[in-house]
Amino acid sequence: MKIRLMGSPQEVESGIQRIKEIFPVISISREYPNRNSADVRVYMEVIVSSGNELSRKNRVNNWHGFYVMD
Repeated sequence: MKIRLMGSPQEVESGIQRIKEIFPVISISREYPNRNSADVRVYMEVIVSSGNELSRKNRVNNWHGFYVMD
């Protein structure tokens, strides 16, 4: 599953730590600045269940950085 976190750098870091407590994390992007704001955004990819491993070949559509799974 892909997750986008947006907020202040401190809020985003706190969110990352909370998500890491709940889900196995595959990847975390760098911070990207939001336009016209001091906020940032980070993209995470996590495994929701052990029986649902994310495979690149299962991704069927990439829309603005978000993947739709079949």
